[in-house]
Amino acid sequence: MAPAPRMATVGSMVEVYDLDRRSLDEQERRTGTLLDVEPARVVSHDGDLLSIETTLPTADAWPWFTDPALLSRWWVPEAATDIRTGGAYRFSWPEAGWTLTGTYLVVEPPHRLAFTWSWDHDDLPPRRVDVGFGGAEEASKVSIRHAYGNEEERDGYRDGWLHFLGVLAETIGDDS
Repeated sequence: MAPAPRMATVGSMVEVYDLDRRSLDEQERRTGTLLDVEPARVVSHDGDLLSIETTLPTADAWPWFTDPALLSRWWVPEAATDIRTGGAYRFSWPEAGWTLTGTYLVVEPPHRLAFTWSWDHDDLPPRRVDVGFGGAEEASKVSIRHAYGNEEERDGYRDGWLHFLGVLAETIGDDS
């Protein structure tokens, strides 16, 4: 029996995606209850830009995307960041032998972060990622726009962001 798929989104109804499926229209879902926040969702995938939104159970989501100690709790085992326009980042997954690097293009705490995205194991050109932050007293809306070149690349980014935004919401919820 295959292991159950990992949780990919959170919300009043947690959606679990079978990450082996690639079609946006054919994903099979199971539901359960986790946190009282909106689930992460794909807003659009027009042209060459994937847009995903979620609401996180924290008033300040910014440090979860910029502080290496917090990044390592939900996304990347090893992180180094130089959070300034023109600064660099390096995220490493030593067990997989992967490294993601890029340059910060826009740094406007706590509202906007934009950066290039380049895997060391891919021959793809660097992609641009824009992350927008908005919030209220108890929650932060996070919008991610990730450029892509083809459907396979789009689907990989979609699956990754949905999965890791779920991990992030769960991690923040555990801290509450």
